[in-house]
Amino acid sequence: MIELGRMLTEDEFWQQEFKLASDWGAWSINAYGLQRAADVLWKASADDPAVGVAALMLTGYAVENAIKAFLIFKRPELCATEQAPIWPGGGDDLARLFDEGGVAISTEERQVLDRLSEFVVWRGRYTMPKGRAALKAGRALPWVTLPYPFEASLSDRALAYQLFDRALAPLE
Repeated sequence: MIELGRMLTEDEFWQQEFKLASDWGAWSINAYGLQRAADVLWKASADDPAVGVAALMLTGYAVENAIKAFLIFKRPELCATEQAPIWPGGGDDLARLFDEGGVAISTEERQVLDRLSEFVVWRGRYTMPKGRAALKAGRALPWVTLPYPFEASLSDRALAYQLFDRALAPLE
């Protein structure tokens, strides 16, 4: 146990971080915090559609953290000593993470996960993807190129929250 008020050494910091990175409980706590933050923005997006972009990004982060919590719970070998977890497909492809966890998803849910992945990777954070190749690599090309501002879909939110709950249900 590290004393409160004492500066951590670099080694202590990394030991603490690697321990957290391999703890499915830490990932689920973070997922719930992101979902609560997304809820705040979803409420605000009724008055300001541009806020919906950030709401989708946070929803995507919440779902990503939820499925990663489940993957660590189910497959602890994803975590190695002194290393961040190694996620299948790099970790931002939400549909692949659900597939890797053996969580069945419908075609419609897969499409929502693909859209959320784009918001996690770039759409919610930046004005554009890193380049044409990055955009084409995404599976959401038809809708991400729609004229801006993009309006957040409440049906996407509903499906995303169902997927969030499904990822965390086995951990309760």
